[in-house]
Amino acid sequence: MNRERERALTERAGDVTTTIEPPTLLLLAGILLFVMTLFRLGKRGGRPPAATPSPIKPTSPLSVARVADDLEVKLYNTFRELNARLENKMQAMNDLINESEGKIRRLEQLQQRQDKSSSVEGPTVLNIESAGSASPLPPAERFAEIYQMEDRGMTPAEISQRVDQPLGEIQLILGLRKRRKSG
Repeated sequence: MNRERERALTERAGDVTTTIEPPTLLLLAGILLFVMTLFRLGKRGGRPPAATPSPIKPTSPLSVARVADDLEVKLYNTFRELNARLENKMQAMNDLINESEGKIRRLEQLQQRQDKSSSVEGPTVLNIESAGSASPLPPAERFAEIYQMEDRGMTPAEISQRVDQPLGEIQLILGLRKRRKSG
């Protein structure tokens, strides 16, 4: 049947007898596409256009909703991360507070014990002896001397030099005295 069709086409065309096979037709179409691409690139200066990042331009309500959902998820995750960090810091702070309260209770117990065992009248202060800095005076007299120096207007640093005691110890003694007076 194909042969009959070819004869009919040949008779109509007259002298010219041309038949195009499918693989040849595909090759011609490919060459035509290639030539058209080259022609278009030639108009643009021989280079394909550079890809430029474009800002997000939602064109439909669906894309706006998708962007909003993505932002909401990111915001929620950031919130959870910051909340976890804050909770960790608060827990560490509470641990430090509890530790310091325990030390305060221990110091108060020591002070109460000192108060019970001391028969000296007047302000009572913990018996604090620094390592290697034992004073020849009994603690009550040494503290009285420190109190008198402070009453005369000397600074803790000057008192520390005068009695040859560490500055921290002098500050503690004076601080406990102030606490005793106010309490």
